[in-house]
Amino acid sequence: MVPEEDPPPTPAPPSVAGGDDGREHDAIHLTWPEAADVVYQLAVSGPAGERMIENARPGPVGGLAPATTFVFRLRAVGPESASDWSSPLETCTRPAVPLVTFQVRPTGSAGSIAWSCEGPGELRLDIELTAEGLVPTIWEDVAVASAAMLSTASRAWAVRARGVMRHPLAPGGRNVSRWTQPQHHVIDTMAVVSVPTLGPTVAPSFDAVARVLRGRHGA
Repeated sequence: MVPEEDPPPTPAPPSVAGGDDGREHDAIHLTWPEAADVVYQLAVSGPAGERMIENARPGPVGGLAPATTFVFRLRAVGPESASDWSSPLETCTRPAVPLVTFQVRPTGSAGSIAWSCEGPGELRLDIELTAEGLVPTIWEDVAVASAAMLSTASRAWAVRARGVMRHPLAPGGRNVSRWTQPQHHVIDTMAVVSVPTLGPTVAPSFDAVARVLRGRHGA
């Protein structure tokens, strides 16, 4: 009589690859040590139920809902039997990148910026302002529709935002989206010139913005 083969050892639970950077709004990047002579099953549990990924490999698990809790469990499958399930990994996806509208206007001798976006009722925003020669300013956990005054120290501004939702599994309890692409604005004494971003990583220089202003005044 051929003795039954012992099942493979229970694997360690998967972990998020790269720490917090491995979380996206629609995917979680997972990693785990792989053993020889086994394949892996990955169970993914969320509000919509559980799905099984056969022959799972370390990498991104996609098709996930934004700002949602998911539980991942792993087991090793050998030629004759399977291990017990690993301990669970519980984590959450990021919120989706918000669609934010900015308006930068001259206000007296200074300027103002207003913003608005739609999203879940608990959504808040982080707003980042940068200008040539100034330290970047970040306003955290502001309302999705609000306004603020700008300094007169610079008239060329780049502004971007990210969504913020509270979640106990996120670092510091703040579950943040990726940043929006920066929008570039110039405060003119007569009007506001908005310069669109040229691409995902290319933005107009402050010299280019100044040329826009000179053109408006016939310089």
